[in-house]
Amino acid sequence: MFTVAGLKRSYGIKPTLVAALVNAGVIKATRGPKGAYQLDFQDVVLLRSAAALAKSKVPPARLAKFLKVLRQRLPEDAPLSSVRVFVLGKELVVRIGDSLENVAGQLMLDFSRPDAPEPPKVERLEAIAEAADPPGRRARHAADDDFALAQKLEGSDPALAIRAYRRLLAKDPGCVDAALNLCALLIESDDAQGACRVAREALSHHPEHALLNYNLGVACEECEHFAEALTAYTHALASDPLLADAHFNAAQLHETLGNARDALRHMSAYRRLKRG
Repeated sequence: MFTVAGLKRSYGIKPTLVAALVNAGVIKATRGPKGAYQLDFQDVVLLRSAAALAKSKVPPARLAKFLKVLRQRLPEDAPLSSVRVFVLGKELVVRIGDSLENVAGQLMLDFSRPDAPEPPKVERLEAIAEAADPPGRRARHAADDDFALAQKLEGSDPALAIRAYRRLLAKDPGCVDAALNLCALLIESDDAQGACRVAREALSHHPEHALLNYNLGVACEECEHFAEALTAYTHALASDPLLADAHFNAAQLHETLGNARDALRHMSAYRRLKRG
């Protein structure tokens, strides 16, 4: 069996990638005597392939979502490692026979070919806003409308959603929900440094907010700012002692750093909370 710490030492696989795939149900890791993940050889094969995609600037959360849906499309006896997944432009695609498909099953064109048509231009934010709302309603949105628009854009165009959340925060820097969603999108877009900046700014308005501190911890882990990540998880738990994920992330990080006693303490707290 393989451990998260061992995979990081041997293959450079980040604990955040392992956690993303486990949480999505893509790999079925077991727990060892001390609560740490234990992974079998098939898990490691998939994780090494996923790590290669992550090096192509694919965020772990986005990769986990893609693999989860792909797993549902494959026959039960077909392992995920049996298909070829790669990056085409900014999109994850899988080769099915001679065709390339995205996770929705749509055929894709390889725009890297010299004879391929020019990809469509991205519309301006205001144009998409008009299409997203009932006709004639978009003149100037109030804060709630801007937030609703940003949420609508998350699935279709994350880059425009990021712009919408930034615009909302420029008007209302203390909007917690916008900061939380923007942090998550930036992490998924492989801009953990940007997520750190957003979380720190939001925390200057709400220093004791548990989820803002938690998001800062996740972003700092991605940036390998481990000391700040642990401090953020500590602040999150001080505000919300029932935030089990903060205990879990702190345990995984302490294990990676070789702090066995602290890892066990947080993992024990995590197990207690999960048992109810």
